[in-house]
Amino acid sequence: MKLHRIDQNPTQPSTSEEASSTMPPVTPNRPPTRGLWLLAVLAVLGLACVLLAPSVVVGRDSPAAATESEAATTDAVQTSAVTVTLQPPAVPEAGSIGVTPAGRPPQFVVLSFDGAGSVDLWQHWREVAIRDHAHFTFFLSGVYLLTPAHAATYHGPRHAAGVSDIGNLPTPIGDDPAVYLRDLLGQVAAGYREGNEIASHFNGHFCAPRPASVGSWTAADWATEIDQFSALLANVSADNALTPPAALPLGLPQVVGTRTPCLEGRFDTLYPVLAQHGFRYDASQSAREGLWPERKDGIWSFPLASVPLAGRKVHVLSMDYNLYVNQSRARDVVPSKEPEIEAQAYATFMGYFDRAYQSNRAPISIGAHFTRWNDGAYQNALTRFADDVCRRPEVRCVSYRDLADWLDAQ
Repeated sequence: MKLHRIDQNPTQPSTSEEASSTMPPVTPNRPPTRGLWLLAVLAVLGLACVLLAPSVVVGRDSPAAATESEAATTDAVQTSAVTVTLQPPAVPEAGSIGVTPAGRPPQFVVLSFDGAGSVDLWQHWREVAIRDHAHFTFFLSGVYLLTPAHAATYHGPRHAAGVSDIGNLPTPIGDDPAVYLRDLLGQVAAGYREGNEIASHFNGHFCAPRPASVGSWTAADWATEIDQFSALLANVSADNALTPPAALPLGLPQVVGTRTPCLEGRFDTLYPVLAQHGFRYDASQSAREGLWPERKDGIWSFPLASVPLAGRKVHVLSMDYNLYVNQSRARDVVPSKEPEIEAQAYATFMGYFDRAYQSNRAPISIGAHFTRWNDGAYQNALTRFADDVCRRPEVRCVSYRDLADWLDAQ
């Protein structure tokens, strides 16, 4: 299996603490408020009703007395007559996520994965999503739907046919590519049917300083790349001569978001093309933590955040690769060091969560890859993080598509 160049923001924080310790303080913006004024009025009326009703004794075991640290799986609002229970839906629909009983926005947590070409990691993250009542976003690389024998089906903009900087289907040594592709398609289909989102990581993953990298692409180049991603989704069975045929239960109309290779590209060029092709969001940019998403050129921009690396005076992007660079200079440590690496990564994710939850509840956005860098430290840390926060009261672990639906409804 070829180890490919991974998404690294060209403006990624330096690995030196001195060079990164001057990050300006976070200046949170406000969550969307349109429509929430009605909730405030209803809350006041509800409070008046409660004060006029017979008194209610709130015991230590009642939902009203529960604390966040108990990580309960449901939110509850108790009145004198009825207890209403709100549980994170297993399959959230547009408008179903709502607001919390106190009228605050939920704490949205979006976990996303680039590449999405590993059968066993698909299985792992599907299991995590199910047990944590979560939806994840998987940014699929289109070339991972081609076996090596059929690589020439893809012809990237300004590159020769069959060229890809991440190869093709990452088949484990000794496995049959056609069989492995069929297994991968089964995992993608199952994950999609379970409510997870399939988004586009485009195809050839051409990053700087390579000539004709995505940072130099024109609108026509991006349109060609999108059209090829669409064709790879639609024609995966024919492209690879699969017998019997196999197919995915989705096409480009169901793919509404993107993340560019290496987080590169001229977004003022890309976003109008995305809008023309029916996309709703992009998740390639970076920003300070504490900011609510904004729409640019008709496209929601869901940035990764610059966050403090726990225990150090350095900021990193909220993505596993950037921790990998800062913690071990993008080289795997000996297995005995994994617990230390994992603990720092987990503390970094939790610090990011706590600061958002206790302030303006700007969405948490954490990116990861289908890899096991540092003996699985980042996979383990992110799994612990999801298990810890996704079923907490007032927390919703959603896909980017779910988040876009909620924002559009405000």
